[in-house]
Amino acid sequence: MRVVRVQSPSPDDVFKKWLESKDSQTLSRLFSASGVVISRSDISAADNVKSVERHLMGVIRVKTIPTHAMKLKEKVVNYKQLERVTFYAKETSEDVPILKTLKLQVCDKCNGGGEITCKTCGGEGYITCERCGGAGQVTCERCGGTGKIKIEVKYVLPDKKAKKEINIPCPECHGKKKVRCPECHGLGRVVCPDCGGRGGEVCDKCLGAKALFQYQIGPILEERVSPLIVYHDEIPPHLRNKMVNRLGDIGCIEVKSSRELGEKELVKYFGLATKEIKETIRKLARVESMIKKSKEKKIVGPIILFPILKLYIETPKNIGFEIWAIGTKDKYIILEK
Repeated sequence: MRVVRVQSPSPDDVFKKWLESKDSQTLSRLFSASGVVISRSDISAADNVKSVERHLMGVIRVKTIPTHAMKLKEKVVNYKQLERVTFYAKETSEDVPILKTLKLQVCDKCNGGGEITCKTCGGEGYITCERCGGAGQVTCERCGGTGKIKIEVKYVLPDKKAKKEINIPCPECHGKKKVRCPECHGLGRVVCPDCGGRGGEVCDKCLGAKALFQYQIGPILEERVSPLIVYHDEIPPHLRNKMVNRLGDIGCIEVKSSRELGEKELVKYFGLATKEIKETIRKLARVESMIKKSKEKKIVGPIILFPILKLYIETPKNIGFEIWAIGTKDKYIILEK
């Protein structure tokens, strides 16, 4: 694409070039009255060009920043949460869960154990019996720990009745002074009241699966550079497509930013700062601003401008039609509506 910092072609030059491209039969059909032979030199722009509009087409080359070069949002979930996520493996500009970033990681709360060790029992599932202190036995309550109890023996004397106390082995502890602890049944330990004997609780972070799942959220984009075309809505779609397909064949103007396109510059490049050109420049500025704010896109190189002329022709035979020219003064093409 050759860069030429010049004005757009003049309407006279465009009309002349179009005229030279037509054969005599076509010119006769358009311009000759019945029975009158007309020469090419008799057809002038002054007589036939009834109106001229000036437009422009702008091209911004946009580089898509690939996903791996972006700062993406990290997400860590358990297996139940993972089942509710829909992952993407296709290109999209929306923020989505990215399938290729999904990976397994050891749960950092339970260290991959699947459960949290009970702090009360230290994972044993049992604690020392508080009643017996772990001995499994407690002092016999019946004998008070003496191993003996007193009983009364009654007897009758000649003149009276009497009683006598004698010591016997305690029938509860059998004289051993201690009995099995009723709390732990002699084991010296009881089931941990906090974990119920399990030694721990299921990890509430990984839900017992020992692992978590990490993935990233963001757009899925491949690196590429593509042109973004900005134009005025008055340019017919079929002509617009033809122009875009021929951009490599015509001259252009390059500017670093739309901010460089003030009134003087527009006159220099396009001959006149028309309403249509100013509207397109404003649209170009909005697009440029939007891209600069984007995290996924970046402007590459200068902004490329293509002057456009629209000539409305009306012949002596009252035949009206449009001629469109796009490109710079030294290198442009002509298209007909």
